[in-house]
Amino acid sequence: MNFNVNKYIYKKAKKIVSGFVEPSNNETKGDAARRFNRKEVNLSEANLSEANLSEANLCGANLVQVDLKGANLQGTSLNEADLSRANLSRADLRGADLSGADLSRANLSRADLRGTSLNKANLNWANLREIQIDRETKISNKWYQVWEILNQITENKDLGNLDLSEVYLRGAYLRGAYLSKTNFSGADLSEAYLSKANLEGADLNQATLNKAYLQEANLRCVYLRGASLNRAYLRGVDLRWGYSRGVDLRNADLSQASLREVNLSSADLSDAILTEVDFSKAIVDRAKFSNNFGLSESDRDSLKARGAIFEDNRERSNPSLIYSKSKPLGELPAFKFGEQTSSSSNSIYLQLS
Repeated sequence: MNFNVNKYIYKKAKKIVSGFVEPSNNETKGDAARRFNRKEVNLSEANLSEANLSEANLCGANLVQVDLKGANLQGTSLNEADLSRANLSRADLRGADLSGADLSRANLSRADLRGTSLNKANLNWANLREIQIDRETKISNKWYQVWEILNQITENKDLGNLDLSEVYLRGAYLRGAYLSKTNFSGADLSEAYLSKANLEGADLNQATLNKAYLQEANLRCVYLRGASLNRAYLRGVDLRWGYSRGVDLRNADLSQASLREVNLSSADLSDAILTEVDFSKAIVDRAKFSNNFGLSESDRDSLKARGAIFEDNRERSNPSLIYSKSKPLGELPAFKFGEQTSSSSNSIYLQLS
């Protein structure tokens, strides 16, 4: 194997491939593995792409930000290993044990997880796009829902009242989806397509929706505290009665949106397009406005009187729309919408843990 790591890391990698410890007299292989102090195994940030680590014992190993792209990890013991921010794209993890592993922010795109155990694994913000699963894959209902959203492309999904907090749904296709009271707190929905989706009462606190397409979405009573909607397309959305304290709406297109009675205190609307926006009774103390296009003088005066901060009173002379009307999906990656991915067409899921 060609490990692109220093000698210290290479020696540890050799131990991993050989099973760490050879059993002594009258000692089973399992006893030898238990005798080994796995806390010493530190391969963080190592480049192990395309490596063959099949059936190795990596229980509890430090694999933070390791590059295992395309690696052979069939039958590998990775339970309770720290694989946060690891690159596991296209890795072969068939039959591997990832129980209790930390896979937060890991890239698992196109990985083969057939027969893999993910019981109690931390998959917060993990990229599950195009992963393969089957009847023997053990995965919790929450992460199976995320897999379905990313890999089975349909309109008008019913996902109301679900816990989808801290998930990776970048570029997800959710047109017309029912998402009322769904918990998306801390989720990554950047570039997601949410046109005409019903998000009434949803929790989007601290969520990321940069460049998301939300035309005519129902965002009544939604919670957007500290959320980021930089360059989001929000034309015609209904945001009435929501709580959006500290929300980032820079460069967003809010044309014809209803912000009636919304709490926008400390929000940042710099460079946002605000043509025909309804700010009636909105709370705007310390909200920041700068270089906005389409804001009327009467609205400007009213917002100032309610505590809004205007750092630049000039309007944008040439606003650029976030998405063109003819190609609203131009910046959304990964899918031809309406088609299933290869993994969704030949994968089955049964075991929910």
